[in-house]
Amino acid sequence: MRSVISKLVPAPLKLHLRRLHREHALHQSVTVVQQKLVRSQPLPMALLEQMFYGWNNAGWAANTELLQALLDEGLEHKQSILECGTGLTTLLFAAVTQHSGGHLRSLEHNAQWHAHIRQELNSLHLPDTGVTLAPMQDHGDYHWYDSSGIPASETYDLVLCDGPPGDTLGGRYGLMPQILSRLRPGARIIMDDTCRQEERHIVQRWLDAYAGKLALINQQKTFAILAVL
Repeated sequence: MRSVISKLVPAPLKLHLRRLHREHALHQSVTVVQQKLVRSQPLPMALLEQMFYGWNNAGWAANTELLQALLDEGLEHKQSILECGTGLTTLLFAAVTQHSGGHLRSLEHNAQWHAHIRQELNSLHLPDTGVTLAPMQDHGDYHWYDSSGIPASETYDLVLCDGPPGDTLGGRYGLMPQILSRLRPGARIIMDDTCRQEERHIVQRWLDAYAGKLALINQQKTFAILAVL
């Protein structure tokens, strides 16, 4: 019976209903995240999977394994977070820092996507003040987000490096020369997409260039976690 009804529903209506369902799932999951944070309850994987489904950007969104790793690193207790590249994690970080009173700085080079992320945060009643439009800036052998508008005193204890795009000169290498001085001792850096050779190569370059200052503490298939010594 369900298949018969499905055939009678026009394709555009199906797409519209599916979009509404995903939007509802996203709003509901964010609400539950906020409730659990207030009650100091753990965030289960099923809830993260609901957020992932609701975000509906599977080609670019952080996978649930990465989201779980963030929680394992004590995301709920981080006071200052830097995010390079925005997306689903921006919503999660915003919910966490809104609850903890911490600070989130999210760097995004694409003006259209920057506006979209802020719109999503506003629709979910999450703060968007730290979401910063930061075009790529030339540093010679690499490009990196323009951080000239960030206060010099701003430091971080968690970094998620999920940008800039792979076709950027130097890829994600610029994180360390530009941001290491802002990282507190013990800070964690999560490099996403280490399933790709370029990101794995950058992690090794960091370890070689900043020996004694960085350590690789976890290497998974799709991400790596480093610590500031």
